[in-house]
Amino acid sequence: MQVHPGDLVIADGSGVVVIPRSQEEEVVKEAEAVTATEARMADGIRQGMSVLEVLEKLGYEAMLTKDK
Repeated sequence: MQVHPGDLVIADGSGVVVIPRSQEEEVVKEAEAVTATEARMADGIRQGMSVLEVLEKLGYEAMLTKDK
């Protein structure tokens, strides 16, 4: 993989991801949507829902695998 000036490089203990500058807006938008869904999931669990109920209600797996 080539990394170009202006690309975003994000790393943590799990790995490294390179986001081309041309895709930055799209990736950030999708990441924010995932974060919002995960926050709703946490709220559901705090309100007594099971993890399975939360996953089914919010369609979490479908969100992660949707075609672009």
